[in-house]
Amino acid sequence: MTATDYTNVNVLLDQIVANAAPDLNGHPSLQVAQLGAGNFAIMWLENGAAGPELHGVYYTLPPDAAALEVVLPGGDGWTAIPIAPIPLHAGFTGEFHLAGLGEDNPDIVLTYTATDVAGTTGVYARHIEGLANGAPEQVFGSSPDFLVNTTRQAIKRAVPSPA
Repeated sequence: MTATDYTNVNVLLDQIVANAAPDLNGHPSLQVAQLGAGNFAIMWLENGAAGPELHGVYYTLPPDAAALEVVLPGGDGWTAIPIAPIPLHAGFTGEFHLAGLGEDNPDIVLTYTATDVAGTTGVYARHIEGLANGAPEQVFGSSPDFLVNTTRQAIKRAVPSPA
């Protein structure tokens, strides 16, 4: 990586911190996740027209010499690929997390929590495709939300107590 690569990332981080919606403590709400060898993603919370949404950028290094069929716009430095905005469920609690799927997998798992009108807090997840194809206009999309789990109180209500 060159000094320019690091400068570009720092400029983006300054912009994100300035524009990110605050968390419950008033701090900019953002996450950074390492994704495989040298890749990383940054996601942050913004207030969209329809409610809270997550925005992000995926930084990927060029592929190994064995995969020369993909040429990334960043040359031999990081290529910044936007992640399409992700609208969040009403009742979003402010908590979200990013995780990679392992060293050889460029994909991301995003989880976040939201509380419904009945007071049940659910954990929702999305899969974000992280495979760069070299197209200069590429934007990473994500799967639809799927419910992963609910709070312990919801589970206790659903399971009868032993006699």
